Amino acid sequence: MKIIYFIGQAVSYGGTEKVIIEKANYLVERGYDIYIVTINNEGKSFEEAFFSINKRIHTHDLGLTLPYSKNPFKHLCNRRRYYKSVDKAVRAYIEKVQPDIVISTFIPCMYTIPRIKGNFATILELHNSLWDSVYNDVSKFRSTYQQRKLLNCAKKYDRFVVLTNEAKEYLSLIKNVQVIYNPSPIQESKPAPLKAKQVLSVGRLSYQKNYVHLIDIWSNVIRDFPEWKLTIIGDGVEKESLQKKIQDMELTESIHIISPTKEIHQVYLDSSIFALTSNYEGLPLVLLEAQTIGLPTISYACKTGPRDIITNAIDGYLIDHYNKEQFADRLKKLMASEELRLQMGERARKASQRFQFSEIMPQWEKLFETLKKN
Repeated sequence: MKIIYFIGQAVSYGGTEKVIIEKANYLVERGYDIYIVTINNEGKSFEEAFFSINKRIHTHDLGLTLPYSKNPFKHLCNRRRYYKSVDKAVRAYIEKVQPDIVISTFIPCMYTIPRIKGNFATILELHNSLWDSVYNDVSKFRSTYQQRKLLNCAKKYDRFVVLTNEAKEYLSLIKNVQVIYNPSPIQESKPAPLKAKQVLSVGRLSYQKNYVHLIDIWSNVIRDFPEWKLTIIGDGVEKESLQKKIQDMELTESIHIISPTKEIHQVYLDSSIFALTSNYEGLPLVLLEAQTIGLPTISYACKTGPRDIITNAIDGYLIDHYNKEQFADRLKKLMASEELRLQMGERARKASQRFQFSEIMPQWEKLFETLKKN
């Protein structure tokens, strides 16, 4: 069976890239003929990808870029030319490969794929949050328009796969919706000892991850636990401003920002608590990784993902969104009690079993077979 994955890019450190590559690697080992096609790899080869891609996977970069212009009229013209280029390139590649299944994520080609006539089934995967446009756009009208545009497009696919039950409930009027969790990128691991006095957070240094709140929370916590450290692993547009905030709050001794590393597994093992303060998520892979390694997790109950992963006060803590005082209180409880960390960590490891490849990927294979027959 030939399957094409269309994604934005496949070379950098990101959750969407990570999970698509891991699933593709799994499927090619199962005998599927897998193609990964990117819109723009930023001039890098697939061999330079942060996550290793199986050499049996066919890879192709369309190399298309949307030129930016400060002039609104020119930018609109650039967007039109860009979308026409994407449309033409995607159509040509599908015609060349003659796939059985075409899978798209929320990138420009998602609007093209349902319009292409052919003997193949279409799947749209939602890796972002349905609420990201609401948070990122100043105009409420614009964000509502974008959501409607995306969802109207999703209805045209044979199947619209979302990552959480919360998202499915929101989309209850769309008949082709199905929930399939992302598998945890870490499948097997010894448990973390949970003795190290380190809190860990992992993610892109951007507005979405809301590290500004985590730093504020840490300034509250560190007064009572001066021997503890907060390690943030990530890179992004907010790195400089976050480092300045850490310096201004005189927290440089206890907060460390580290660039993404391929030794992330060891960093999890060397930590005792995982913290997430995001404005919004899809299904945060970092929480899945933390659970697999047996870290108790503490997260804002943002839309969407944390509620599907964490059972509050059992294997971690769900915090009312933006309640920094509550977050600090629960974090202090975990920092103060190794016994509590061990209890929650063991429950987290058990809970993580539902995110193993052996549980998730058969659901994808069943979907492929169902769509192919129909």
